[in-house]
Amino acid sequence: MAERTKFSVYCIYSILISAVIYPVSGHWIWGGGWLGAMGFHDFAGSTAVHMVGGVAALVGAKILGPRIGKYNADGSVNAIPGHSLTLGALGVFILWFGWFGFNGGSTVCATGDDVLTSMGRIFVTTNMAAASAATATMFLTWLRYGKPDVSMTLNGALAGLVAITAGCDAVSVPGAFVIGIIAGLVIVFAVEFFDQIARIDDPVGAISVHGVCGALGTLLVGVFAVDGGHAAQKDFLGHNDSNLVDDAKKGFPNPSRKRRMALQISANRCQPVPRRGHAEDMPPPVSGLWHSFASVGTVV
Repeated sequence: MAERTKFSVYCIYSILISAVIYPVSGHWIWGGGWLGAMGFHDFAGSTAVHMVGGVAALVGAKILGPRIGKYNADGSVNAIPGHSLTLGALGVFILWFGWFGFNGGSTVCATGDDVLTSMGRIFVTTNMAAASAATATMFLTWLRYGKPDVSMTLNGALAGLVAITAGCDAVSVPGAFVIGIIAGLVIVFAVEFFDQIARIDDPVGAISVHGVCGALGTLLVGVFAVDGGHAAQKDFLGHNDSNLVDDAKKGFPNPSRKRRMALQISANRCQPVPRRGHAEDMPPPVSGLWHSFASVGTVV
């Protein structure tokens, strides 16, 4: 819908989505609503944010109709490429970088070793899913079209980012790798479906990236989650990769296999720690050490 609707329309649907739709769906998942009560897991918003936006994009694109020249009278489809793949790639990499804040920042705070360890794992799973998705999309388009499709590959990276957003805190790194591959393959067929079969003109593939891959990523949490996922129960890509860090750093507590640290952070651990003060004024350390592997970085 970008640049194809009146500014007043942007204002109207932004108000409706922000004031009515998003608060309701967000409450269902994150505010103690019926989905949350059923154990629905969407850590940073694959469904609550992305799928909701994808569905809104689907409705808006359907109402708006296709661009002039998109579809011929005989039903064939004309590709209308963007004017600058360079700017498109720049935008994707800016989003990729911002996703570390989007997913990692959803821990709400960055105080305490458990929180920082969880954030580090989220950064790794987020990046892994995006990279594997982009690679999978590149090779699939290479096979289907005879050469790699750059714009589709960029959408593949976004598809992986959207898909991992729900379970970035709950899956292992190998699980994130597979989630990215699945999303990278699905995005190609989703874009083709809406473009050629549903005949809904989606210039940037927002419906497929956010709507389809948002729903897909949420469902895949139930498959690859370390705690309770079907793959984990069968010991397939379900091991907790945090053990590698724990083995490398002696003295750091071994996290339980049945614990999702990002979801079990108590409020008192999110309080800011004074820069200076007497020992009796400092809150008790989370892991028994003031400075552990997670709280002290190494500058290279």
